[in-house]
Amino acid sequence: MPEETHRLAAKVPALRRHAYLFTGSRSLADDAVETCLRELPRQPDAPHAHDIDEPTLHRHLHKILTELQDSRADLAVSPRLRGLLALPRIQRKLLLLVSLDHLAVEDAAAILDLDLSTAVHHLSAARAAFEALEA
Repeated sequence: MPEETHRLAAKVPALRRHAYLFTGSRSLADDAVETCLRELPRQPDAPHAHDIDEPTLHRHLHKILTELQDSRADLAVSPRLRGLLALPRIQRKLLLLVSLDHLAVEDAAAILDLDLSTAVHHLSAARAAFEALEA
């Protein structure tokens, strides 16, 4: 496998995990990631898809996930995943980007096209709601 293909392939598991936790459906997640990789936007200074940076990759996946309906979520999901799926979309996206993908709140806000104070507010609400599930 060429080096550039290997670098792009290394990003797929994290994208699949993020998409699954957002949709609750493995098939929707796989469809979203496949679409994301097939339709990757090219940056003017990056001639190959494998050179796209993480924020751009997440922004593109976010656009695709926004178009999906999560009503077809897999039936056999854990209570924690069910709780995650119950969060409002914006809170779920922020929580996944910051907690799972280890992005800075500033980067997550940029990906979701939010100002920082709004992102911090939604992230705090998401964390509180998710922590309440554990209690």
